[in-house]
Amino acid sequence: VEDRKKEYIKRFKKCFGDLDKANHNRGIFFISNTEFLKSDFNKLKTKISDVAKKMMYFSEELPMQWIQLENALSVLKDESKQNILSWQTCMELAEMLSIKENELLPFLTYQHKIGNIIFFADIKEYIILQPDWLVKCFRCLVCDNHPQKRNIEIIQLTDWHNLEKTGQFIR
Repeated sequence: VEDRKKEYIKRFKKCFGDLDKANHNRGIFFISNTEFLKSDFNKLKTKISDVAKKMMYFSEELPMQWIQLENALSVLKDESKQNILSWQTCMELAEMLSIKENELLPFLTYQHKIGNIIFFADIKEYIILQPDWLVKCFRCLVCDNHPQKRNIEIIQLTDWHNLEKTGQFIR
C-alpha cells in the first residue's frame, strides 16, 4: 500500500508539477473505501477546516436573507439552466425575499467575489449565473486550432508547443 501511495504521488507531481493547477494542492490524503479509519478522516477534516479558516470570506457575517437569494439563484442555475439574469428580474426576486434594492448590490458583489456568479456593478444589467458558460463562450472566440497556424513563420514551434501544453503564449 505504501508503494502504491508513493507511486501515486510521483505520478501526480509528474502530471501537475510545473502547472499552476498544482498550487491548488493542499496535500494528498488516502482514504480507504473498504475500512473506516477515524484517524485518516480526522486528518482530512482538520486540513479542510484549516484551509477554510484561511479563506478570505470564511468568517464574514452576512444577512440571513442572502442565503435565501443565493438558494433561489442556485435553483435558476441548476433547474432552469438559465445562464444570464437581468438586473430587473434579480431585483424582483430579491424583493420577494424581503431584500431591498440597496442590499442587492452588496449581495451580488459578494457572490462575484466568491466565484458563484459574474457581476460587475458598472454593467449591472446582466448577471451571469453560470461562470462556466461564459468560459465556454470565450472558447468559441479564442482558440489555437487555426488551420494556418503552422505556416506562421514568426512564431517558433516551441511557442506553439507551450501554448498547446499549458495554454500560455509567452514571447
